[in-house]
Amino acid sequence: MIQCILFDLNGTLLDDYEYNIRAFQMVFERFGLDIPQARLDRLLGKPTSHIIETVLHENGITADCRALASEKVDNYVAITAGRDLFFPGVWETLASLKGGYRIGMFTGVTRKQVDTLGDFLDFFEMIVAGEEAVKPKPAPDTLLYMAERMGLEPKECVYVGDMPQDMTLARNAGMAAIGLENRLFSAEALFEGGATAVIKTLAALKELPLLRRPARGAG
Repeated sequence: MIQCILFDLNGTLLDDYEYNIRAFQMVFERFGLDIPQARLDRLLGKPTSHIIETVLHENGITADCRALASEKVDNYVAITAGRDLFFPGVWETLASLKGGYRIGMFTGVTRKQVDTLGDFLDFFEMIVAGEEAVKPKPAPDTLLYMAERMGLEPKECVYVGDMPQDMTLARNAGMAAIGLENRLFSAEALFEGGATAVIKTLAALKELPLLRRPARGAG
């Protein structure tokens, strides 16, 4: 039986795609680079410093990528200030799940960016941010580490994400993979990545057969 639900953050719980892209582009503009959205799309999900280092390396530039990752987060915080970034129903869904499941988060963004979410983080028993990962996505090491720290077997966990690489990550870790279909990735792309199931809204999690609890007295 599934005991734990682990979540991705951006694109899964937060509807912040355009702000995330813009925050990266602001960093690259300081170097005179106009990086198209499509190039960044292929890197999203990896640690912030890794994305910056990859793009700068492609353009023959060496810089302090950790410092630039912090700058990217500052950009993100500035342009999202005062905005409600959560997909509809996220708070309510997590509140309803918390009584029956242990809940964690593994995201590629920095801890500094995660910490801007304040009280929302109280939903999660364990959180691993990008720079804290054992290895970046889609290597399974971090999900396996989280399961071990929580005293769980991988088969007792599911991972919920919005990208094909999130699905590959979960399957590599021996976990069920639940894909959240969005404007970037179709259900077909998520299934190709290894999704066990695909949903259109987070609230639909509660209806998945995989997560249904047997009725009391059943069996």
